[in-house]
Amino acid sequence: MRLLAAAGAFDGVGFLGEHLVLGWLMLELTDSAFMVGAALGIRMAPAFFLGAVAGALADIVDRRLAMILINGPLAATAAIAGALYHFDVLEAWHLFVLAAVGGSMPPLKMTLQQSYVADVVGLPNLLNGIAFLNIGTRGGGFVGSFLLGFVLERLGADYAYFTMASTYLMTAGILVFTRGPADAEGGGDRPPRAPRAAGLAGALGEVAGNVARLAAELRRNRLLLTLAITTMIIEFAGFSHFSLYPSLARDVLGVGPQELGYMNAARSLGGVLAVVVVAAIGVQSRRGLSYMATILVFGLGVVLLAFIGNFWLALVAIAVVCGMASLQDVYSQSMMLTIVPSELRGRAAGAWVVATGTGPLGSLQIGALASSTTIAFALGANGAVLVVLAVLGLAFLPNLRRL
Repeated sequence: MRLLAAAGAFDGVGFLGEHLVLGWLMLELTDSAFMVGAALGIRMAPAFFLGAVAGALADIVDRRLAMILINGPLAATAAIAGALYHFDVLEAWHLFVLAAVGGSMPPLKMTLQQSYVADVVGLPNLLNGIAFLNIGTRGGGFVGSFLLGFVLERLGADYAYFTMASTYLMTAGILVFTRGPADAEGGGDRPPRAPRAAGLAGALGEVAGNVARLAAELRRNRLLLTLAITTMIIEFAGFSHFSLYPSLARDVLGVGPQELGYMNAARSLGGVLAVVVVAAIGVQSRRGLSYMATILVFGLGVVLLAFIGNFWLALVAIAVVCGMASLQDVYSQSMMLTIVPSELRGRAAGAWVVATGTGPLGSLQIGALASSTTIAFALGANGAVLVVLAVLGLAFLPNLRRL
């Protein structure tokens, strides 16, 4: 787990760095909050289409090897973006294309990571295992936000993208030294892998069958479906507010790309601190109630952010908001993986990734709302949606509250 968390730290530099650099560049190229939301939305869009397939694949492939290989295309897209900017030929449509291509990798990576953690630490330690991985990823994002904000402002976007490419390669290098579930302490608890069908047609049939079984499990398991739907709403109305950070930095707070890096660092720091507290406490009961509470505070924090015009106060609000965002991620992931049979864990992780696929639509709607009204109104409206979701969940979802 320590090596996996270290790999996650380098991965966090690239993942959050992509949001920082892509968002700022698109704002500079187009001067439009909507176009920023569209670019970040396209980056996340593949999650909706590939999540179920990623979950099915995660149940039949060597998860460790797949996590290593995925970093190649991520490094390549970052390097290409850097080269285009370096030679002064980068245009907005290049960023859209590269965002779509690069965005097809994280859904599979997230699915593999969640399932691999369950393999290594076992279900009794799953919450702490996912929390530990989140600490590594967000810790890397914290350091990377300072680093890439500095590089973006002082050296340029080309060197920022080259830095991201190198972190993806470092991620792959560290994962080479990780061990499989059978070698891990405790041996994990991944069930024996079923014999694979021969040939491409057989492999595609196996993936299709796994997707069908996930759909059947969602129909049968109402709690899994409830968690998937709430995750969709949170992604649409909550995580979408990250798309406004470049516009919030430049147009409301009056700061530049280095300060935008500080905002992303506060985003990561809040996530790390919140997850560290939960991991230290080791909350294993009433996770559903805790989950609803984090959604409520998440929403209230986004509403509060809409009324802040001071940069330093905004950093504090961002840290609180993103701490709650991280906690609901940990709770939702761990609950979805523990309420299904062990042989369906990859597909359950895929269901979570599919649910997060509403993020692109959220980025589009909040960007459009900010462009047609104000940034403050867009933040307040989306935060209010989360507050309503939490109140309704506490009132009408007793099975989830008792989980």
